Amino acid sequence: MMYPRLKLLHRLLSDDGVIFISIDDNELYNLKIICDEILGKDCFVARITWHNNFSPRNDAQGIPYTTDNILVYGKVPNWSPKRLSRSEDMDARFKSPDNDPVPWTSSPAHAPSASTHRGMVYAIQHPYTGEFFYPPIGRCWALEQSKVLDLMNEWANYELKLLDDAATRAKICGEEKIVRSLMNGVDSEEIIAEGLGDDSRIIYSLIRIASRRSGNDIRFELPSGAKMGILFGEKGSSAVSERMEAISRLFDDAGIVSHTSENIILDIWLKFASNICMNLPQAVLGVGIGANTDSEYVKDLEHKLNEETINVAEAMGIHMRGIDEGSFRQGYVPSSFIRYSTLQDLDAGRHTEIEMFSGALIRLGKKYSVPTPYNEVVYDCIKALEEKNDGKFDYPCE
Repeated sequence: MMYPRLKLLHRLLSDDGVIFISIDDNELYNLKIICDEILGKDCFVARITWHNNFSPRNDAQGIPYTTDNILVYGKVPNWSPKRLSRSEDMDARFKSPDNDPVPWTSSPAHAPSASTHRGMVYAIQHPYTGEFFYPPIGRCWALEQSKVLDLMNEWANYELKLLDDAATRAKICGEEKIVRSLMNGVDSEEIIAEGLGDDSRIIYSLIRIASRRSGNDIRFELPSGAKMGILFGEKGSSAVSERMEAISRLFDDAGIVSHTSENIILDIWLKFASNICMNLPQAVLGVGIGANTDSEYVKDLEHKLNEETINVAEAMGIHMRGIDEGSFRQGYVPSSFIRYSTLQDLDAGRHTEIEMFSGALIRLGKKYSVPTPYNEVVYDCIKALEEKNDGKFDYPCE
């Protein structure tokens, strides 16, 4: 039936004519073969797929059918639509206030819903004045931080930096939401609480993964049998609260691996201890994590860094003594060649999280009168390696 009709329609088309044929998937490819023969392969313009069903189908067998197709052919090759002439109203939206060669228009760089897109609320520094710009109250940037970084690097040398701006971002995001931090260290919640005024809206959290970062790309695996992923809980309570249950449901729906904690402060400090005693020795040496088991000297340094961490925690009323030093691994045994985040940063010429690791422990040690000599040495070594990466020791040959 289609063949003679298409033959007739082809003869009726003017030289600048075009034909649109609606068809479902059942006969789409048979129709395409006939059209190529009668209308010509060179005259094929496009296949348009459109959504024809916006309601769920309870009677669907297998995969529901929700789209139809439109085949478009011209009478002659290289057909293109005749565009409407531009109106004065259209042209009025484009201007050239700086005498640019071509008039242009702009659109807002921000979008609504800052409270549900807190990761999109961040500062952008002016390349000349140094001023920090934020989106308006209640709004977030339309692009994620990595994309904005790429765009800004086209104009000047930009880098990501951690700012003490929790209060500013909290004001923009609003005060009705739960706040969670996945930053390493033991003081990020306190820093956020200082900006918010208290910690009543904070869920204490940590993330436990072994990841590899290359540029803005981060890859990681979640080994079976290991308690990896996001861990969260209420400060000072072992119970699972209503808001923790809501977060668990949200993570489950999104396919995000998470666990609730009966003692989140202890779990944060166990992660903190692992960051200090496992990350830092390998970062100073520039070797894989296997050195922590293959060398008696690295193993001894790991033990002494961990002991200092335990001593500070005990002084703060966080009881870690007597817990197996390997318990924070939760069954995860990394490959010997693995390089953790601190060493990955040094390998890439980036500044590290040493201020959040040994830096924080040294400050807490001074506050509670607990000596931390091994952390002080490791801190100085890694700060010196950062200076080396910055080119401070690139002395000219005489």
